[in-house]
Amino acid sequence: MMKRQWIVNLFTLALLAGTVGFNLTAPRSQKADAQEAPAPPPEPPVEVVYSAFFHMVVDLQQQAAELESEGQKGNSLQAYVQTQVSLSDEEARQLSGIAAACVDEIARQDAKALVVIQTFRSQFPGGKIPAGVKLPPPPPELKILQQERNQIILDARSKLVTALGETGFSKIAQFVEKRIAPGVQPVPLDKR
Repeated sequence: MMKRQWIVNLFTLALLAGTVGFNLTAPRSQKADAQEAPAPPPEPPVEVVYSAFFHMVVDLQQQAAELESEGQKGNSLQAYVQTQVSLSDEEARQLSGIAAACVDEIARQDAKALVVIQTFRSQFPGGKIPAGVKLPPPPPELKILQQERNQIILDARSKLVTALGETGFSKIAQFVEKRIAPGVQPVPLDKR
């Protein structure tokens, strides 16, 4: 009887120790899991995503034109977005025109920014900052030019909504969200 009581006590003690041990380790493992799980990347700004989209549309059109000038067929490239998004011919024409106008305007804006950047860099011949000289902040004009650039893209997106209507634009928005946005990644500062 004493042996049986001893086994029951030992079993109870083991069960109690296991329960206490489990309760002590469970919160730690949850914390460890939380620390190991990478944070989801931040969503890229709308103007960055639509800039990539408009550039893709224009690039596909240019590649199709190059193929056709070489005597090859460029139809599949030219109609890629139209078929992927299920746009009508008129909707595809509207998209193509808006994208081309936006990309042209962006190029002009980027040319203005390049002049400001080159002027700023000319302060440091050869790209070398003299010892003891602190790098000055970027010219404030660049911030203004970037804001204007962003607005160009947002305006083109608004023109697309107006031209295609909510239904037509929603097809494009879904395509952009699923196909373009995931490919837009921030560039780490050390890679610039």
